[in-house]
Amino acid sequence: MSAGADTKGSHSTAVEEPPLKAHTIFSERRKICCILTCTSMTFLGPVASTVYFPALGPLAEALGVSHSDINLTLTSYKLIQALAPLLTASASDKKGRRPIFLWCLLVFLGSNIGLALQTNFVALLLLRCLQSFGSSSVTIVSGAAITDLVTRGERGKYMVYSSLGLNAGMAIGPIIGGILTQFWGWRSIFWFLVVITSVPFLIVVSLFPETCRSIVGDGSIPPQRWNRNISELLRPKDGRPINHETQATFKRRPSVWNTLRILWDRHILLLATCSALFASGVTIVLATIPTMMERKYEFNPLQVGLCYIPYAVGSLTTRWTAGSLVDWNFKRHASRVGILTEPNRQFPQQLQLIPVEKARLELLLPFLYLSSVIMVAYGWTMNYPIHLSGPLVLLFFLGNGTAGVNSIISTLMVDLHINQPGSVLAAANAFKNLCGAAAAAAAKRPTLRTIEQPAIY
Repeated sequence: MSAGADTKGSHSTAVEEPPLKAHTIFSERRKICCILTCTSMTFLGPVASTVYFPALGPLAEALGVSHSDINLTLTSYKLIQALAPLLTASASDKKGRRPIFLWCLLVFLGSNIGLALQTNFVALLLLRCLQSFGSSSVTIVSGAAITDLVTRGERGKYMVYSSLGLNAGMAIGPIIGGILTQFWGWRSIFWFLVVITSVPFLIVVSLFPETCRSIVGDGSIPPQRWNRNISELLRPKDGRPINHETQATFKRRPSVWNTLRILWDRHILLLATCSALFASGVTIVLATIPTMMERKYEFNPLQVGLCYIPYAVGSLTTRWTAGSLVDWNFKRHASRVGILTEPNRQFPQQLQLIPVEKARLELLLPFLYLSSVIMVAYGWTMNYPIHLSGPLVLLFFLGNGTAGVNSIISTLMVDLHINQPGSVLAAANAFKNLCGAAAAAAAKRPTLRTIEQPAIY
């Protein structure tokens, strides 16, 4: 399989290992802080999407429009969510992660302030598009920034954090939205988004370093002065040696077209198709929870929102299931070819000998099949008089499996295009979100709702 800009190396079974240099000069503590900041930013997009659901009725009433009109704001959000990263991710691979973070977080902040103050439907629709542009771009670039910091041998456990923000946002957004709308009105959900966005924005301005390897390499190359955080501007030079050998280069200049061209790589296309089809099924499950819980258990909106908690908790546990297993399997394959993997250490000759595709797919397929079985089982439980604990337990395991599948697919895709992680994640994201939008629309169609639930799943 081709890897975007991989270095050619020896294919002999015995490797004379050169002295291993650090993959990044950042300490483990600073690396974890950066990854947690990225996780908080991946949380913004899905929570902005789902926290809005409980406010649809009050918004339609307040603005004097129909529910069909309000649903246009959902469609437009999903469309921009699919396409916006195509513009920003390729730019982040060339210009750096921090400029994109700052610009998109500002757009997201401004749009939420506008949404909290707007008084007509046109403003709501346009500001939702801006909100989606800012949040979706930050989500994809956060995944790319995590990739900058970790080696392939550690990528399993760390890439999981990118999925955690996504899954947690989808699951707890309706709960937060229901509480805020019920007690403080629909405008409070946008002020809530302003508050939670301000925290990562201030961290990026003051502390978050540039991580893009085409700009700073392993972190030893100083970025442009305008691309430094406040602490770097105030801190004197430490005299650390600069390692230009770690600076990434491109065969093609990053652009929107070249981002889309990545999908022509048959390996990436197959992975993106798998991710999109699986995400469509999960989207149908999550989109139909309110209707099914209200009909089967006669729940009110707050009780329905609480039913998303098992899914969120399940996704949080992926760090100790899929994340640990992915790294363990990579080390197992490395040891088979006589390579000892070390934290924060790797060199290209090693990577040419390790069958990374096999190492990832051996775990992807079990997670994918198991999650599909759980999805079908969930459909059956919702069609028969089964205690509430049944579907909730299945939602927990579905959350764990979904985060595992997403994490492993993302990990393998960036393994194959290691110097353009933002571009490859953006291309796959566009494909997945367009399919997800179609699935969400289909789940709401009256003809689909007349089909027996097990048949749908």
